[in-house]
Amino acid sequence: MNFVSIYGRLTTAPREISTKNPDKIMAVGSIAVDVETRGDEPETEFFGLVAFGRPAQSLLRHSKGEPLSVSGRLQLNTYENKRGEQVRQLQVVRDSVVGSRSSRPSGKRPSNTKSKPAQYPDEFNDRIPF
Repeated sequence: MNFVSIYGRLTTAPREISTKNPDKIMAVGSIAVDVETRGDEPETEFFGLVAFGRPAQSLLRHSKGEPLSVSGRLQLNTYENKRGEQVRQLQVVRDSVVGSRSSRPSGKRPSNTKSKPAQYPDEFNDRIPF
């Protein structure tokens, strides 16, 4: 089995897809990831995202352009596009997603946004002799 963890931005708004089982939802999307190269500039790679059940519900809460950290199983999907061409796309079948815009699960900021200076014990407040 393989496992991948990537960080990037959603290139499309995730969308829900119906399944045969109405209790199990499926969501798909796409993410752009900067990949280091031997040149000066990183190259952008695009990965498809596929999720089922609770991870699908989580994915659907995010919107286009939002930074995400995604982990799951990597698979190669091959399909024929509208022009009749064979297309190969790497997809991440998601186990988890973390929105990278906020470190709080609710996405809310604390009510008091002013930071207070750190309070250290007196033994750490001595003067440095140089």
